[in-house]
Amino acid sequence: FTPYYNEKHKAYRLHVRKWVETEITPNVEKWIARNGHPNVREYIAQMVAYGGLYVFPFGYGSWNGVTQAEWDPFYLIIYYQEI
Repeated sequence: FTPYYNEKHKAYRLHVRKWVETEITPNVEKWIARNGHPNVREYIAQMVAYGGLYVFPFGYGSWNGVTQAEWDPFYLIIYYQEI
């Protein structure tokens, strides 16, 4: 591990994992039946409804008190690892 990977990163990993388990995994079969991917508006609405999961944080706000200044590449790495 690195000293730059902290408790906020761990919490974000759990948040993304739960989001995938509740919003992505249960819908995969439905999306496949609709030619392989979700409606973009539906996907964004789910992200916002789940508590503002920010994949591209700059200009969009923060997650769980993590400011734009604190947002580092680990958050994006975590997101893609969990997805």
